[in-house]
Amino acid sequence: MATDSELKVVFNFYEKITPPQKFSTFSEGWVHFGDYIETLDHYVGSQLHKNMDPNGKFPYANFATFKGSTERIIKDMTEPEPELIQALIEGHGLPGHQINHPGGYIELATNNNLPLAPDFPTKKNSTFLLTALQTEENDQTDRADFEANWTSHCGLEEIERYLKGKGKALGRYGVYKRFTPLRPFYSFDYVFRCEMVDVDREDKDLVQLVEKLQKIGTPQGFTRVDTGLYFVEHTSPK
Repeated sequence: MATDSELKVVFNFYEKITPPQKFSTFSEGWVHFGDYIETLDHYVGSQLHKNMDPNGKFPYANFATFKGSTERIIKDMTEPEPELIQALIEGHGLPGHQINHPGGYIELATNNNLPLAPDFPTKKNSTFLLTALQTEENDQTDRADFEANWTSHCGLEEIERYLKGKGKALGRYGVYKRFTPLRPFYSFDYVFRCEMVDVDREDKDLVQLVEKLQKIGTPQGFTRVDTGLYFVEHTSPK
């Protein structure tokens, strides 16, 4: 059951991050686009997560929160206003310049059944695990199994074992279910986001943790698209 029906999350996984013409870096363009998003009356806030692995599948992932109905988020993504399109082109380039996978999500469950999004204030010293999962397009999958046992499928026991061995704490975590259309963005069906507090980002055992998580089995019809380590580089509002 969703934790707060009034809040919706948009995850956007960036696969190709070529800077747009006006900016020297991807993140500068993201901040510019964010300046427009902050003017929307249903916008709450965003956290731009940067992948700790320079060769990671998704160099950046955005975690944004909005108020209102699923219908409004779907319309924003499928029938955007001209002003939004212009800001998007300025901040991220024309279609195809970058490759990204945005999707609207409900917060399906959290560690204490209390709302997590928008997860402010930002934990700048925390490290975040993000896992994206996809089901087969014909939807012949055991979603009920995943949703009932999501902590197991997302590797929570492995995460807790690592943190206990390092004397570190587990922060907030939750799982998110997509409600926006699959096409044209090919966004992912489920996303798991987990905070690890004050871990040493240079610890080689972190890499081994990710490798273990990537090997955990998923229900029939599910694909683990990626599991990666991130930290928050930018927030909006600033």
